[in-house]
Amino acid sequence: MSGSRARVAVGLVLGVVLLTGCGSEESSDGAASSTGGSSDRELRLPDGIGDLQLYEGACAALEGDAQQRCTEAAAGATRAVDAAADNLSAAYDDASAAGGYYVDEDFERMVQVFAVAAASPGLWTTDSEAAAERQQLGHPMEWVEESDGAQCVVRNQRPVPQGEELDPEEVVVLRCQQAGDDLTVTVVPGGDATPEDALAWTGEAFDALAG
Repeated sequence: MSGSRARVAVGLVLGVVLLTGCGSEESSDGAASSTGGSSDRELRLPDGIGDLQLYEGACAALEGDAQQRCTEAAAGATRAVDAAADNLSAAYDDASAAGGYYVDEDFERMVQVFAVAAASPGLWTTDSEAAAERQQLGHPMEWVEESDGAQCVVRNQRPVPQGEELDPEEVVVLRCQQAGDDLTVTVVPGGDATPEDALAWTGEAFDALAG
């Protein structure tokens, strides 16, 4: 592994430690576990989606102290998503839920994936073409992108003046979702994820869980 990749991995590890230090107790099954509730369905997240893999598995590619720090940070991340999955379960009347952290092989992207054994309404935003027109903008600040049943709420980081074109480089993905009769998958991507990538991850995770 190159020195630059090791530095990226260590930096990511330290960031996750800070973000996950207050998580709940880690479950025995890690990211693949389901939260008990009124639903008997077990939700097991896939080991990988697209070019991403579960954080714990990605640590195996590191060596020495870097691997140890990565493993510890992955455990903290698992505790955090387990706690979030508990919240998700509670919001859906104790339906089974699961959560996991995914990273790419260079540890440059971190994506949270959640699933709950329940249906959900589609995503929406308060923004609209009418709101953009009222604000004299050439494009809404937020909108919903869709592809093959997956949806993402995206936001433009810079207001587009009337008469100007939207710059795709300024668009960030806030969260994504795909829902069926008894399953909802939510994806919270990292900062530089494109809508196309995020939609693909959401669809792949949903298909894996829907089986």
